[in-house]
Amino acid sequence: MVSARARHKWGERILFLLYSVVLMIQINTGIMSFPFLYLDFFIVLYSYRFYMERKYDREARNT
Repeated sequence: MVSARARHKWGERILFLLYSVVLMIQINTGIMSFPFLYLDFFIVLYSYRFYMERKYDREARNT
């Protein structure tokens, strides 16, 4: 069984990789302005962190 910490780390790595790719595409095409892209990144990142914390904290309380 994979630990919660390992899932959290891999999830964040995938988010960083996806946003790196999106950032490269945005730089090359110039479709979206940078402040909105950074704001979106932090909203998604901290939402993911909040979800993982709530999900695994709830499991720890129930056991």
